[in-house]
Amino acid sequence: MSFLRIAGVLMVAASAVPAATDPACQTAADAANWAQELTPDMAKDKEKLQRVLDFLRIGTERCTSVPTVAADAWYYRALLQHQLAPDPKEKLWLSRAVDRGSVAAKESRPLFGFQKTETKPATGPVREKWALVVGISKFANSAIPSLRYPAKDARDFAAVLKDPKVGRFKPDNVTLLLDQDATLVNIRKALGKIREQAQPDDLVLLYISSHGSPRIDDPRGVSYVVAYDTDISGADTIYATGLAMSEIINTLNRDVQAQRLALFLDTCFSGAAAPGAAPPGAKSLVPVGAAGATAFSGALAQFSATGWAAIAASRGDQRSWESDQLQQGYFTYYLIDALRKTQGMAPLQDLFQQLHDQVSAHVRQDKMPVMSSGADGAKLTLGVEARAARAALH
Repeated sequence: MSFLRIAGVLMVAASAVPAATDPACQTAADAANWAQELTPDMAKDKEKLQRVLDFLRIGTERCTSVPTVAADAWYYRALLQHQLAPDPKEKLWLSRAVDRGSVAAKESRPLFGFQKTETKPATGPVREKWALVVGISKFANSAIPSLRYPAKDARDFAAVLKDPKVGRFKPDNVTLLLDQDATLVNIRKALGKIREQAQPDDLVLLYISSHGSPRIDDPRGVSYVVAYDTDISGADTIYATGLAMSEIINTLNRDVQAQRLALFLDTCFSGAAAPGAAPPGAKSLVPVGAAGATAFSGALAQFSATGWAAIAASRGDQRSWESDQLQQGYFTYYLIDALRKTQGMAPLQDLFQQLHDQVSAHVRQDKMPVMSSGADGAKLTLGVEARAARAALH
């Protein structure tokens, strides 16, 4: 079975382990993730929505060993049923979701991301900046093909963030996880650290370079990132040991108070990254589509902060190319180059344009990075000096 085609990767929630031992609860949690990946363009696709609803129904009705795992599934079952054909039982399902502790129900999350009201304006000075940088070239599971430069790309990117003349991030505020250190637990711990420390006026940056599974190639429509210790021996093990994009977005939305969120995605899907599948120098990246990074993960549309932005390495089903001469991926090399040339003070929209032009000029005109953002996300400036840092100087 092709790694890219293996169904389901994930749950970073604490319920992942017990859910993985019960196929029904696994189905419930996986279906809830699937529901959160639904985007506006799918609203009229009744056949696809019905498939999601069928999985939600199976999961909610059969998950009895760990009822709390199905909490969000009950919630999305009610919303999706109402979307397709209102049913008197919707109120009962919503009640079960609340009784089981559904976070989605508590936050009244919409069925489609475009309905979510952006409530966190990104204005005023930045108090502090935090970054999690993840790069995985080698994996514990030998069935996962090794990559060439993600670890180096991540190391170099973290260095430029900490450069006092460019990124101006405090060294202690930049967490770098490479290869064997980038386990699922360690990634979650790093996100937890940011969750505890970041305040509303802060800027949070997340950079990930690894294998990934785009939602358009997953039977459940869910997008995933592969951690160092992800086990791809079966759908249940991938589900339990991978990292769903929907969970990352939910964590940033629900638990991180920062108004400004910047994501950089240089994530390969491994089917095309297998030996012999790609030409020399090519790294097959997550397809993100002409519409932007949201085509990689519909969960990106769920961001509640207006100050979010996501930049991905290539569009559609293209490959992001690596250079033996540069000993780096083109995407990260020119991202760092653009940051240095502007001393980190260019808004993301301008930084993206420079990156876009450089990558397309040195590889092929159609191999272009893409960007998606909220209303204020394009205005984010990574190198802005944090207010807390300025205060420390006086």
